[in-house]
Amino acid sequence: MDVIGAVVSIMSCLCAKNCINESISRQYGHLRNPKRKLGKLRRKMEELNALKVEVTIKLEQMQLQFGMEPKEGVKLWLRNVDEIDSEVSRITTENRQENLSWYCPNYLCSRKQFGKLVEEKIEEVADLIEKGNFSDDSLAHKLQNKGLTLPTTLLLENHTTMLSWKKIWSCLMGSKVGRIGVYGMGGIGKTTIMREINNQLLKGSTDFGCVIWVTVSKDFDLDRLQKGIAKQLNFSLSDCESVVEKSAKIYGALHRKRFVQVLDDLWEPFPLEQVGIPFPTAENGCKIVLTTRLMSICRGMETEQDVEIKVLSEDEAWNLFRDKVGKAVLVEPKIQNIARKVAKECGGFPLAIITVGRALRRETNISEWEIALTELRGSTGSIECMEDLVFARLRCSLTKLRDDTN
Repeated sequence: MDVIGAVVSIMSCLCAKNCINESISRQYGHLRNPKRKLGKLRRKMEELNALKVEVTIKLEQMQLQFGMEPKEGVKLWLRNVDEIDSEVSRITTENRQENLSWYCPNYLCSRKQFGKLVEEKIEEVADLIEKGNFSDDSLAHKLQNKGLTLPTTLLLENHTTMLSWKKIWSCLMGSKVGRIGVYGMGGIGKTTIMREINNQLLKGSTDFGCVIWVTVSKDFDLDRLQKGIAKQLNFSLSDCESVVEKSAKIYGALHRKRFVQVLDDLWEPFPLEQVGIPFPTAENGCKIVLTTRLMSICRGMETEQDVEIKVLSEDEAWNLFRDKVGKAVLVEPKIQNIARKVAKECGGFPLAIITVGRALRRETNISEWEIALTELRGSTGSIECMEDLVFARLRCSLTKLRDDTN
């Protein structure tokens, strides 16, 4: 009976219904050497996975070194590899679980179906291997964005500010200076100038591959600084467990780029290699610009050229203040007289001028101007603490001059 059952099973599998689409010899071929076919499928899958590793490594290198991202066709290929890998794993697992005896009525049908499935997967894997031999040009394309365009306040109309801008720009465009220090008291306009330069580098026809802007701030945090740089370069450091691994990955991303690294609001020096920032040289053409309040920070960072940002002249300060207040309100001679004194109290610091000028914008009440002048004079301390004065004046403006919420 067992033999008869097997014969019946064979006839069922090779019946006329099945022969409509396949010949008997073709169907019989599905039954032959299932283990050999499965072994071939595994070997092909190993070859495909090895190719996937090579493609992935190339893509990572192109992303880190040139800021490139995979093309859509490559992304699709990678997804297809993952899908067929899962399918082959499932086929292998099911084959181990199904140990049908040769005399079982469903044995030959199951074996034929399995053999056909394995053959199909072998063809699919072979096709993916052929399609996976990408050339470097077909792997990835370069991202258009070289950096972040930052919001700015127009100050370049002032001669003093423009002079500083030109000095910094000259250092960036030249080949002799790689590390540039921009220093001056808080509120004097260092960040504003550098933001203008950052935006000009992005829209100009310079040879820099990317412009990386990171605000360091007083509470220096190495991990935050590294993550900030990585984010600008469009990759993550989540797979790195130590500072050394993070610095190595950042270095790998930067050492073949011609970059400008802006470190804004630096309060203490640090070794570049600790972060992973390559040392700028005439050969690599890279630049590092830092803004700080203290000249000693520039020395600690071994800057080669330092640019001091100076306060605005009295005329420049008045023109900026008049622009923020609004020229219409200054038609009244008494208000204009007080306004000039208020502008002078701001000490030529752009941030102070802008802050106070905006708070007094379109203010027509002379008594409010007089109160503002008194408050400003009362809060003026050492010129070295001008950045604190700016915020004191802002508070004064909000509480003494007007209550816009009413």
